[in-house]
Amino acid sequence: MTTVREDIVRWVVQTMRDMRVGEPPSNPYNTRWSVVTRRPVTEMAKGKRTVLGVFEGSEVKVNRVHPITDATLSLILEFHVLVSKNEEQAHILSVVMGDIQRRMREDPTAGGLALDILEDRNETDIEGLFDRTVSGAVSYSVRYRHHTDDPSKQV
Repeated sequence: MTTVREDIVRWVVQTMRDMRVGEPPSNPYNTRWSVVTRRPVTEMAKGKRTVLGVFEGSEVKVNRVHPITDATLSLILEFHVLVSKNEEQAHILSVVMGDIQRRMREDPTAGGLALDILEDRNETDIEGLFDRTVSGAVSYSVRYRHHTDDPSKQV
């Protein structure tokens, strides 16, 4: 049995894995992830075109009227993209960041598991003129509820 928190993180990982270039036809994505993981991504990024890591940060819990606990989980999506020689680094960075932001807003309830998912901030990094890797991270606040006595039960 998993917790509501774990189910939300798994949902985010799967949602990002399911993202496909060219889909949906009416407003297609430009990014397809080579790897989506919950492990540190720096070493995995070597030799891969696009790598995304999904990590939990801090969590704040507030007990409401029994049996409800409100929780706000910090979730960080960190990415590394290997840019081709004919691609502009800043443009690729912007495209990938936009695809992540759009994908996360498609279902801000994580399939009904969360009350809301809101972006807190983002940061980017272009390594250097001769390094063809761009990186960034998008931080989200995920608000959800669980049973006070059992974090695996959604309320």
